[in-house]
Amino acid sequence: MKVIRTLEKTLETSLGMQAVIEPSNAVARKEVRVMFNGIRALNRLALTTQASFAAYEMLLDVVISARVSGGNTQCFLSSQQIQLNLRMTDYLTHDLIVLKDIGEDLPAGFGEFCERLTVVGDAEISDARKTSSGWSEPKQDDDFDPKDALFTWREDWQATLVLTVHKHFTNPDVTENTAKSLLTGKSHTISDEES
Repeated sequence: MKVIRTLEKTLETSLGMQAVIEPSNAVARKEVRVMFNGIRALNRLALTTQASFAAYEMLLDVVISARVSGGNTQCFLSSQQIQLNLRMTDYLTHDLIVLKDIGEDLPAGFGEFCERLTVVGDAEISDARKTSSGWSEPKQDDDFDPKDALFTWREDWQATLVLTVHKHFTNPDVTENTAKSLLTGKSHTISDEES
């Protein structure tokens, strides 16, 4: 879907690091990972005019996880961790994150032919909140042995991706038309076979 690639590029540009969409085996020293956790709600929206579709607000749960890894010589990793923490907090809680022009028709096979689904307009990230943060594999209090493994700082955020979805209703082809006379009360039917 277009919204996945648009979110990936938006995070890379705004946060200045590699974005990875889960599930993936890709690893970078400094990265932001995105996992879509499924639809939380599909709320029908009121329409002000008659249309051949019903509009829905789709709320999709998204986990955004930023990570930096490496050694901490001269507090390099600790410094990056604080910078990342500041950047993520500012971006996800203070910026309006709009993903422009993500509309697309869902391919055939999603819904019956007469009820096609279409993602329309723009999407927005909202309700972001930090769920966890910390170092992987912290040292034990009495463990002073040097380690070869890299340290990793991880910060997880839960957010909502809001999309608008239209469910289109296509009227079937007319196969029969019946007209009733108001004067005589007689009915006359015209069907496909007569034409």
